[in-house]
Amino acid sequence: METPQEAVQLTDKAAGKVKDLLAANGKADEQALRVAVRGGGCSGFQYALALD
Repeated sequence: METPQEAVQLTDKAAGKVKDLLAANGKADEQALRVAVRGGGCSGFQYALALD
């Protein structure tokens, strides 16, 4: 199975919020948004977002 080029899509509003968070941290060039999916939660999955 091939991995799609765009595994995650963000709305314009979400992308703007991520940019704001990166800019507020002062290290925008050194960080990226990490998205994780873990088992558990009501739907069977938990989603985690972090700036790494």
